[in-house]
Amino acid sequence: MKPIIIFICQMLLLSSCNNHKAFAQNFTVVSKQRYEEDKKQIVNCFMKNVEAYKILKKKGEYLYDPANYYEPYSTIIYDELAQVDRISSIPISRALEIRVDTILYDSLGHRCFAFVGIKCITFIYRGTIYKKQHKSYDAKAFIGIRKNINDSLSIYPCNLFGVVGFENYDAALNRLKHYFYNSLKGSSLSCGVYEGKHFEENVGDKEFFKNSLFFQKYTKDSYNCEYYYDLGKNYKYKYPYMK
Repeated sequence: MKPIIIFICQMLLLSSCNNHKAFAQNFTVVSKQRYEEDKKQIVNCFMKNVEAYKILKKKGEYLYDPANYYEPYSTIIYDELAQVDRISSIPISRALEIRVDTILYDSLGHRCFAFVGIKCITFIYRGTIYKKQHKSYDAKAFIGIRKNINDSLSIYPCNLFGVVGFENYDAALNRLKHYFYNSLKGSSLSCGVYEGKHFEENVGDKEFFKNSLFFQKYTKDSYNCEYYYDLGKNYKYKYPYMK
């Protein structure tokens, strides 16, 4: 019994050290204020893009979402009588809750990698009544880039891995982080700027921000992560909101 108690204490201590390490890594190159501002900016960017897609849909207009990051959240009502999805008059802020779990920075705070949890609340429309049906949780990764530590981030989706439909924030975020921390190295994409190349670093590795394919130059002034592949060509992300 005593060895078991000692083992549990050791695991709790290790967990505490790991949490402290993650906290220290977040704030060694940016102030706590900058960190909180970056988190808020990522949340605002996500919500504004979802709202932009919702408005376009209401107008009958179409805008391609190459990473499939924002458009799926812009239709949030299911009409039970007509059995179709509808564009809702309910504010996006009532249907989505965004949580930035962790942001990792390079040595200058100019490039970062963020893990974001998304709480999705489904509404059912019955005549004139909106009723919350259920909640599910997704998790996605984002890359941020800036030229100066005091600048706002330019925010890009990272869709190599993503998770959808989990029962809570922790389960979704833990699965996403597992992919990027343990399965990124050795993986590859079969098209676009990453074609024929393999990732040699996991997120969190010492050389990740220096050597990762995400941050290799595509042009003199841009990185691979700023581009997506479609119909045989590479295009730069141009979402309504990038900051």
